Amino acid sequence: MKPKKTGGKSTAAFVEYSNPDEACLAEKEANGLFLHGSKLRVSRVVRAKIKKSLKTADGHRPRVLFVKNLAFNVTEADLRSVFGRCGTIEQLEIPHHRDSKRPKGIALIQFAEPEGLEKALEKDRLAIKGRVILCSASEHETISAYKDSQNAAADHSDK
Repeated sequence: MKPKKTGGKSTAAFVEYSNPDEACLAEKEANGLFLHGSKLRVSRVVRAKIKKSLKTADGHRPRVLFVKNLAFNVTEADLRSVFGRCGTIEQLEIPHHRDSKRPKGIALIQFAEPEGLEKALEKDRLAIKGRVILCSASEHETISAYKDSQNAAADHSDK
């Protein structure tokens, strides 16, 4: 187990299991238990990996990183500071809810080259402003393509 101080009152620990069944059992049995006065929140996370053979729907290698579990006060500058070392960032967006204008706790980062995405995936499980982030490769080559797919899905659900 590798504890990581995430800032504030929370601490994150990651346990690697060699058997997926053991991980599932640990998640069920430990979730909600109290340890030293703190309630445990246990969830399984699969380390993000990208294969060089991974392609978008139009046959290109993906360049967009999808980041989840962001603290609501994370800024574009914070993300550029962390992910700018991975490669040239062409576009970075932190989506907000339409009604409340509050951040959704996610970000999309588009790199100039697929290699930037590959390096950025190594930041999976990094703590930023007290939250352990989760990184994955988007199935879309660009943020615009991601937005188009989201708009199409919303239009379809309205019908």
